[in-house]
Amino acid sequence: MDQATLHDIYPIWHIPFWQTKWFFWGIVSLCILVCCLAVVGIYAWYQKRNKRVMTPWDTALQTINRLQNNNYTSQQESKQCYFTLTTALKQYLADRFAYPIAHQTDEEAARYLEKQSLDPQLKKNIQEILRGCLLIKFANQQAMNEQIQAHLALAKEIIVKTIPQTSDQKAPTQSS
Repeated sequence: MDQATLHDIYPIWHIPFWQTKWFFWGIVSLCILVCCLAVVGIYAWYQKRNKRVMTPWDTALQTINRLQNNNYTSQQESKQCYFTLTTALKQYLADRFAYPIAHQTDEEAARYLEKQSLDPQLKKNIQEILRGCLLIKFANQQAMNEQIQAHLALAKEIIVKTIPQTSDQKAPTQSS
């Protein structure tokens, strides 16, 4: 009699899926991806932690310094300068003194400041900038570069005068 032969349905060398090459390289790729994401996350956290927070006066002075470095020869440039100047000044006053004028018109902001207890000269200077630029912004008068530079210097003076002085900060002194 012939001996019956048995045939197995699996190959003789069955390899489980977790021992295959594609599984091994998939796990290696996943580990590399996780490590890269961890490095990026740590770097982002480090950058955020060491980021210098700009004070309202630093932001306003930076904007004004940028405006002072330009030469305004056209009407459009003059208008844009005054829009930027008044926006920066109103935002500074809103951040520094908690006045709700950041999103008000220039005239509304000037009227609001009339009711506040500020130094009268300081209040007058702020209102001069807010009201003085209305002709340039809306009446299409071309401002002279000297007038723009004078208003920028006045705005810078206002901000410097209102920077809070703490015990560890020293007021700027003039050398003799």
